[in-house]
Amino acid sequence: MKSFVRYINFLIKAKFIFELPKSSEVLLYDSYKRFTDDIFCYLDKKNCTEFFIRGQEINIPIFLRSLLSLKFFDFKRNYILKYIQFVSPKIVITFTDNDMVYYTLKDNFKNKIIFIVMQNGLRGNYDNFESFKNYKANSKYSLVVDYFLTVSQPISKKYKKYIKAKYIPIGLFRNNLVKKQKTIYKKR
Repeated sequence: MKSFVRYINFLIKAKFIFELPKSSEVLLYDSYKRFTDDIFCYLDKKNCTEFFIRGQEINIPIFLRSLLSLKFFDFKRNYILKYIQFVSPKIVITFTDNDMVYYTLKDNFKNKIIFIVMQNGLRGNYDNFESFKNYKANSKYSLVVDYFLTVSQPISKKYKKYIKAKYIPIGLFRNNLVKKQKTIYKKR
């Protein structure tokens, strides 16, 4: 009953989009303002499509195609897959490194699309690695992406236990947007 009420609230709050998404080279998965502000420092906005998965928008044509596929058990995942298929990007990028569904998408596109995760925050001893372990143990899907850009080598090692990817420690992406300032010290 709670999940039914949650879905009704989701539908009430969402903005309905009645046109199909545009095809583009890059799909920004789980788009939100801070993410797009940062990523558009490197990518041309004209080559990107933003994909909202938290209920900000529901694309009605994709929603209907998902309903017609009759995969109700995995409806959210199916909606996401249909959206990606329609946009047919070369690259899908997310900053949401704790979205389990994202890690299950790669197997549906094999070598056609590159999936990239950029870690957006710190993970420590008390963080959600336990949820990755539980998900992997109880899911029929593999957890796979092409590239996982992490904060550090030790964090990469923790994620490697659960997610297959090429790991690249880059620090925090937002910090890389700040230019280094050279400090000049005066001799005394």
